[in-house]
Amino acid sequence: MPPVTAKPNKQKRTVVAYARLASDLRTQIADGRLAPGCLIPSIRRLAEQNGVAIGTAQQAVKDLLTEGLLRSEDRRGLFVVDHATDGSHSTAISSPAPPARDLQGARIGIVIDHQVNFWDELVVHGMEPVLTQYGMVGVPSWRQGGCGVDLPLGVQAARLRAEGCAAVLILAVVVSQIDIDEVIRDAGGMDVPIVFATGFDVDRPLWFAHYGNRDAGFQAATHLLKTGWEKLIFTTNISVTWAIDRLRGAQMAVRAAVPPIAELAVLNLEKPMPVHSPSTRTFFQDCGVEAGHMLLARQGEFDGIVAVNDRMAIGIMDVMAAAGRVAGRDYGIVGFDNVDNAAIEYGLTSLRPPLVNLGEEVARLCVELLQGQSQCRSVRLQSHIIARASTQRIAPAMEV
Repeated sequence: MPPVTAKPNKQKRTVVAYARLASDLRTQIADGRLAPGCLIPSIRRLAEQNGVAIGTAQQAVKDLLTEGLLRSEDRRGLFVVDHATDGSHSTAISSPAPPARDLQGARIGIVIDHQVNFWDELVVHGMEPVLTQYGMVGVPSWRQGGCGVDLPLGVQAARLRAEGCAAVLILAVVVSQIDIDEVIRDAGGMDVPIVFATGFDVDRPLWFAHYGNRDAGFQAATHLLKTGWEKLIFTTNISVTWAIDRLRGAQMAVRAAVPPIAELAVLNLEKPMPVHSPSTRTFFQDCGVEAGHMLLARQGEFDGIVAVNDRMAIGIMDVMAAAGRVAGRDYGIVGFDNVDNAAIEYGLTSLRPPLVNLGEEVARLCVELLQGQSQCRSVRLQSHIIARASTQRIAPAMEV
């Protein structure tokens, strides 16, 4: 969805900021730029986009909630009310809602485009309780003959549908991007019941749940700033969508800092990703070691590091430790993905992606879709920051 930005109101400079924002949101709802049923940005994002305080955005949203123009759903977000289907704001005689479909025994296809990994397993783990609650059965493509992960996503979906699956859930949480048009075309067109679970935004009205890497980058940099690290640098080794989104989020946080601070520095090694996934662990960690030596040569230019992921952060921390520099005392560092040894061995502050929650939400969307909900719905989730010793501002030991 494009950013929801408020147009300047030149007529009345005396109008308070929240009333101006509320007025502009009403206009965008009235003229269709904010379509019925669409998910609008979070209150924090509205505040950022319109240059107002969070409290101001909260008051504007509160007004529209009171007026019945928006509705809030727990753990899902804010949505534009569809007055054509919401009887509380329509004087017309509404048709009775269709009865809920019995989903008992429905088979739900689950598709990925790579060999299943731990992230996919967590998403599937989140789906299972919801599917079970409605008596549905998950059918992973990687366990079906003729539907293997070596096939395009849409082809896998089409074959699962041909085998009797009522709907297909497509998992794209560890890839940078997918060709949505190609997937839908290969699956058989827009009428095929598909729900996407992604690690990136989808810029069209489809059924999908996702978490934002840009939001995660914003959270990472904001955490460093709040804990007293002010000269920040972002380290990366690739220029794929999820890495760029994390960088852009961190840049947004630095630019929003009050009082203003220096622009976020960037160290990009620009390395090609390995073809085979088992090599990615050592790839990022080795790049972190290389970055660590480069950062040591630039001491004094920064005191806080946002690493593109935990593996790169661990490589940096190894180099820093060998040079006698302690994370949390001499510098702060944040990673992403919350890998296993980030906590126990390194005390690394990290952003944990909401994978189990993502599975829950994509399964709930599937239920709504199969029960006849006509308006496409989307759910946006945020990563969870887990603060550890690497950002805790450890006081230096006093000399005796």
